[in-house]
Amino acid sequence: LVLVTPCLAGRRADAEEGEGARIVGAFLAGLFDGVVTVDPHLYGAADFADAVPARHAIVVSAVPLLAELAAARRPRPLLLAMDGAGMPWVQRAAARHGFDQANCVRAADGEVGPPADLDLNGRAVVIVGEVACSVDALARLAQRLRHAGARSVDVAVTHAVFAHDALQALRAAGIDEVWSSDSVPHPSNAVSVAPLIAQALYSIGCV
Repeated sequence: LVLVTPCLAGRRADAEEGEGARIVGAFLAGLFDGVVTVDPHLYGAADFADAVPARHAIVVSAVPLLAELAAARRPRPLLLAMDGAGMPWVQRAAARHGFDQANCVRAADGEVGPPADLDLNGRAVVIVGEVACSVDALARLAQRLRHAGARSVDVAVTHAVFAHDALQALRAAGIDEVWSSDSVPHPSNAVSVAPLIAQALYSIGCV
């Protein structure tokens, strides 16, 4: 019996919720022989098998698909993580094509923005991550990037956990395009994880 959960729901990875994630992971492992998911947040666990100790604990990633899309849409983009937790996704996407990469920093006013020494003049910037749910944070970051001279600002995320009016708000803030996988049905869906999930199921003899 295998559970396929393309978007394994998660929240901020503080200590209490990290422990809760381990409890839920053990619970799932007791119910299913295998769990297949897409780009999960691991709450500090070493890997997905540590978080969900099922016989088959499989992660597939939409990041290579999104990196290919970014490469096709924007010449030599700068890939940007909103925080340290998002850097693994940025690093994987950047390594795909040798793109430049950077991590946002918290400014003196408490807002997240690009590093002060990062030259954004005329650059195409793609904000990359596993999940996007805070429209306000993305909008404010986009405004800072535009103010610093970015030629274009796009968002590429695996899981588009957005409210219904998110795209309009993001475009109003200066974000050109939002690309996501279909792990969560949304108008921004640009790549499909279905073939990746099918391959994962095949690898453990389910299809």
